Amino acid sequence: MPVKGEFKKLLTLPSGMQVAILPFEKKSRIYMWLCLKTGSLDGFIPVRTSIPDDAITCKATWQGKPITLVYHPGLDHAVEHQIFKGTSDRKYGNPYRVNKYYGPRNRDDEDAQGADTQEMAVRYYIETEPEELEESFRFLSALTLRSLLTQQNPQVQRRLQREWEREKEIILTERGYYEDDTELVAREETQSRMFPKHPLWYSIDGTEEDIRSITLAQIALRYKTRYHPSNMLLIVIGGGVTPALIKKLSQKYFRSPHHRVLHIPSVIPNIIQSIPAKDRIKFIPKDRELLHICLGFPYTRPTTPTSEQLPASIRKHHSIAVLKKVLGGRWTSRTATELREKRGIGYRHHSFRSDYPGAGSLLYSTFTFPKKSRQWQGVFLRILRKLATELIPELEFADAKASLIDDLEAATETPGDLAEFIFTSVRRTNRVPMFEEVKAEIRAVTREDVLAASQAIICPERLYATFVGPLPSEKDQRAIFRALKNWKLK
Repeated sequence: MPVKGEFKKLLTLPSGMQVAILPFEKKSRIYMWLCLKTGSLDGFIPVRTSIPDDAITCKATWQGKPITLVYHPGLDHAVEHQIFKGTSDRKYGNPYRVNKYYGPRNRDDEDAQGADTQEMAVRYYIETEPEELEESFRFLSALTLRSLLTQQNPQVQRRLQREWEREKEIILTERGYYEDDTELVAREETQSRMFPKHPLWYSIDGTEEDIRSITLAQIALRYKTRYHPSNMLLIVIGGGVTPALIKKLSQKYFRSPHHRVLHIPSVIPNIIQSIPAKDRIKFIPKDRELLHICLGFPYTRPTTPTSEQLPASIRKHHSIAVLKKVLGGRWTSRTATELREKRGIGYRHHSFRSDYPGAGSLLYSTFTFPKKSRQWQGVFLRILRKLATELIPELEFADAKASLIDDLEAATETPGDLAEFIFTSVRRTNRVPMFEEVKAEIRAVTREDVLAASQAIICPERLYATFVGPLPSEKDQRAIFRALKNWKLK
């Protein structure tokens, strides 16, 4: 992203915290993202009890001793919620004081502050005025390093327990809200089945049973072992920010706490080559007017590319991005042209890609009337076959790359998109590239690169699909299932 001159390098503080600073002359306010470089995929905690046979586990070292960690779905999301119940800083000592400060200062802007849990990160976002910058540092450090979760006072613990019992109901309500979104349900169902016996199998929230089983002690343990400056990236974007000031405030408010961070090794998904079709293709009835369809493929990628692997990894990364653009997401994409414009099937045709340690996924999503689903299936499989066996025409290829570069330039207009790019770049390569450098990398991608990426990803034996909504007739369901099950590239 357009990081200029002396701002192109990350600062690394003595505590291990990374800080990315970007002046943004178009905005007078300052935007701060405190990102934990951990998310729902890392939701492992040490256990002292017996481990269930079906549990997902990994090995780690804690205080010089080998230990076994067990994955608990929904744990990071629970910490994100419970962290707002108060801090040891008297100014933010209870939920009312925390939420009073964290709530939007500008009542016309409900998105001025926020927090969210993702697979690869937990993020706390705050928008502030330059004169309130130090106060924002104080608040974020109190929230993430001095939570009441670590307090041993029995009275405090009893209060937190009551708060947690109420908060469970809020999380379950939030989960129910997302379950009403058929697009999200279709995407989560499709992706989860790609990665069996892995944290990606579970949703970020976990199931109702997972949420109700989480204890306050588990939340406190997760907080204590992961909320540490060495596991954080602070992104500061705004007018008038300087490295000297941000470094000074970061060192003042984000000193290392007494506890140590628990380093959790990445659990690499096992992308199984031959899962039965009945486990890859699923029909979920839901009372809606339109049928939502999600189809996709998992793929492998380097966990942490070495310096020798990095150029090829970056080239493949951009090749998949071009493939995604050709498949869907634009008015001129293959699916929009062949399905919407020529045949009137589907309103939106989106494509998505996700990258995780050791694996990724390429997904396509649309919605249509159930009676159109068989026609959709025939056209869509022909599109996939061509992408996996033929070079993309020059004009279409150039258009897709130009669209990627347009997206890159558009991201420079909003602090949120800039922060997202910075975070994903640091997670992927531990650096923030220059804007012109990224554009040059995209331009260097060839049609042969994209075809190679297509052939590595689009594999009939790894095709996953989910249909959510009013289902087609049983006859059509059987026909669609057979077509997807028996589909071949030749």
